[in-house]
Amino acid sequence: MGRKSALILGLVFSLSTSLWSQNEDAWQKVKNIAEKNLVTIEYYEEINSTESISQINKIKRSLSGVIVDSSGLIMTSAAIYKAKLDFSRSSHYGPAHPPKDIKIKLAGGKSVNAVFVGKDDDKNIAFIKANKPLDSNGLKFFTQSDNFIGQKIFVVYQLKEKYNFQLMVLEKSINSIIPGPPKKMLTDIGTQSIKFGLVFDKTGSNLGIIYQVSSASSMPYNYSSRQAGFGEILTPESFNALIADPPKFKKKNTDRKKWLGVNMQPFTRSLASYFNEDDLTGILISTILEGSPAEKAGLKIGDVLTEFNGTKLQAEKNTDLATLRNLIRESDDETVNVKIWRKGSIKSLKINLSTVPISQYLADEISNERLGFSAKELTKDIIMAKQLEYDTDGVWVSRVERAGWADLSGLHVGDLLLKVDDQDLQSISQLDTFLGRLEKEKPAYISFFVKRHSETRFLFIKTNFD
Repeated sequence: MGRKSALILGLVFSLSTSLWSQNEDAWQKVKNIAEKNLVTIEYYEEINSTESISQINKIKRSLSGVIVDSSGLIMTSAAIYKAKLDFSRSSHYGPAHPPKDIKIKLAGGKSVNAVFVGKDDDKNIAFIKANKPLDSNGLKFFTQSDNFIGQKIFVVYQLKEKYNFQLMVLEKSINSIIPGPPKKMLTDIGTQSIKFGLVFDKTGSNLGIIYQVSSASSMPYNYSSRQAGFGEILTPESFNALIADPPKFKKKNTDRKKWLGVNMQPFTRSLASYFNEDDLTGILISTILEGSPAEKAGLKIGDVLTEFNGTKLQAEKNTDLATLRNLIRESDDETVNVKIWRKGSIKSLKINLSTVPISQYLADEISNERLGFSAKELTKDIIMAKQLEYDTDGVWVSRVERAGWADLSGLHVGDLLLKVDDQDLQSISQLDTFLGRLEKEKPAYISFFVKRHSETRFLFIKTNFD
């Protein structure tokens, strides 16, 4: 071997050794940070039953979380409390109450009790707090603006209980960057199942959290394998403010996001051509809800929103609508300036945004074990689901005890209570007052006038107070 060849081989070996050493150091740094700050959360989730008003079943679940300050505040996935708190995101599944009996499992087998603090559904983040400070000052997240597609990253998460929640470290790449708000990055993680984890760059600096894994069917690109998935990485600029001031769950007084009160659709090039406005871009308003900020500001069905607080709007497909939705919900301003196209001309409007109405999960609920049913105040998500007039007031049946008096009379979950003993019923407080008199008056029968789907009917509950 010539002297020159030996010199080249020596340089290659030296460089390889150096790179291997750097990579090993980064792996060890990531592992040490995760071991100190990534914790296991065990809690009991309520399993709602519409057939019981007294028995509450629970199932034990676990999640990962990360310590984010010295007081014992822990950030985790919003999956810890699945119910959606405002009606624009509401679903008809979810526990009625936040989890209790929360425990944080620490190294060495120790456990610390914790309480639910609050959550942000848009960012899929929740917070719990230990009842005493933990042995960590918390992981600090620093914003990085120079992320790029192809950037090498480490993904760190905890395995399932059968593997004793041991750490798993994956070396991956950033496959896509989705502009915000909020900014997200995607990484292909194959068949891994990750509910919550941390993401680091190749030097071991923290890039954010990975909090959702989707199946191939919901990927934003074509992919041949049904077993593949991607992780969504949320960057620190999206959640550092939440760490500083976590959302607080306070039932009906929970702080909620802002809303406009419209349904919308993309203003496509085909629609632009139809209206002879080939250069016009924006978002088409298809529905305006009664009493909403949009209605009060004078928006009309058929208007095209072209600008929101100085941001130009463009939507060619349904996924583009998220841009406006996020601008509205994350707005710091109570009053915003918008521009709309209406019948050939551009107009400027001011809109006073308000907080989004509560969902059924924040609504007041009362129960009566004698009659065997529970009822909730009527919220906007239920009104829309039942296709009622938007300003409808009333009470709806949320649970009916199997084989109870109400069940035997034919009362169903979902019935809208219009009258009780021929008295109009417009609020949960009126029903509460009526139920409070039952033990004293002990009537032989109670009549309900209800609306079920498109029909109304009378129901008679036979009582037995003896």
